[in-house]
Amino acid sequence: MIDIYALIIGIIYTSTATVLIILNSMLLKTPGAAVMAVFEMYFDPICLASILLVYTMVVGFLVKAKKSSSNSTNLRKEVQMLFAAIFSFFYELFFIFWTFWVPKMIPHHGLLVKVSDNMFWLLDCGLFATVMLIFNKGLREKVFGCNKKNKNPTVTVPSTLNHR
Repeated sequence: MIDIYALIIGIIYTSTATVLIILNSMLLKTPGAAVMAVFEMYFDPICLASILLVYTMVVGFLVKAKKSSSNSTNLRKEVQMLFAAIFSFFYELFFIFWTFWVPKMIPHHGLLVKVSDNMFWLLDCGLFATVMLIFNKGLREKVFGCNKKNKNPTVTVPSTLNHR
């Protein structure tokens, strides 16, 4: 369901951006990248808010289904999933604000804004993986369990016996 929703948002985003770029390039002779920058600064927060709404609806549905199917009211996983979505939403919102709005508010932004923008971009690239490691204990054990030494080491000895 969420994949279909993301696909629809992507199609709307791409088609709207393409139409705006073509119209603006033909009518106002504005470069497409400038049009896209203005379009993206408004459209990205709207997409993020709609994705957060879908996550909230999914968690609400899971909570409702879990309460109706069993006597257990332990909703730890659902709450963790919602916290991961909320954390990602606010970081992405901050990143969009920092990328698009801060340079417009600071007329002569210097090296500090450019360097911090690149650092936030690097953090953004690994944010989802980091959040999943924080909230998913099984994944954390698989990733960090690779370095643990085996308590019962096994020794493999090559056999010289011929089996026919």
